[in-house]
Amino acid sequence: MAVEAAEAFYVGRGQPPRFQVSERAAPVELRALLKRRGYREDARTDVQTAPLTGLAGRAAAEWVIEEAPIPGDRWWSIYSTVEQGSIRPAEGTDVETAFRGTLLRPSDPTIFVTASRDGETAAAGQGVAQGEWLGVQCLATLPKHRRLGAARTLMAALGHLGQDRR
Repeated sequence: MAVEAAEAFYVGRGQPPRFQVSERAAPVELRALLKRRGYREDARTDVQTAPLTGLAGRAAAEWVIEEAPIPGDRWWSIYSTVEQGSIRPAEGTDVETAFRGTLLRPSDPTIFVTASRDGETAAAGQGVAQGEWLGVQCLATLPKHRRLGAARTLMAALGHLGQDRR
């Protein structure tokens, strides 16, 4: 069973198993199965779709975007700072260690982006190209930089990535 294999994967890395269930993509019976196995919902995620062409042109010029095939120190700094309160890795494990071996290892083409302004990195995100789709995840902006166009600029950079991967 796929759920048991996923559980074994996490346990084998010293992490508590977690599942992200999408209403649109998951089998109908998955939510009930996970509930029977003792899982509970703890964080809702919005799934939104948009044409890539709509994303690609919305960058704010004052932000400097850096792209990399793996997450660097600045990327991890932003993501762990923003997510530290909502992610509960196993005892004695930090967010980077918890996610480096699981969430951030897709087999599809992946890019990690950061947005900086005036020498300070303010936002980070990840794009995963999957056929005609671009999955965007791990989008995080430091609180003091919110509502200034950093996330919009990251989405524009990721939109370009998605268009280039077609």
